[in-house]
Parts: sequence; structure tokens; C-alpha cells
Amino acid sequence: MRPDLTPLTPGFYADAQGRLHLNMREFLIAHELPDVPAMRAVAWEEIREIFGGIEITEIADFIP
Repeated sequence: MRPDLTPLTPGFYADAQGRLHLNMREFLIAHELPDVPAMRAVAWEEIREIFGGIEITEIADFIP
């Protein structure tokens, strides 16, 4: 992943300012879920419920 981010759990990362970032593809794969639009929508709904008002930025795979 990106060198400026610290991994927290599969798919979730934090930056130096403590902001959260999510690689949805990595998150879904780690939980053995299909990476399809409907599953992404369900996952985002659950993540928003769990994290409340904490802003989470979606990030893409890092390809050097």
C-alpha cells in the first residue's frame, strides 16, 4: 500500500494526522466477500453505522 499510511486492519489505514482511509477491494477480499457494487453499498452502510460521524476516505490499490 502507500508508504504514508499505517495499516490498521485489512483495508483500513490511518495517515499521520489520524484520518482513516479504506481500500474497499482489500476489505472485501479479506472478509471473503465479492467485490460487486451491491456488496460495496452494504459494506459502506455498515462501516458508516459502526464509525458514526468519522470521515473515511476511500483509496484505490497502490500500483507502483
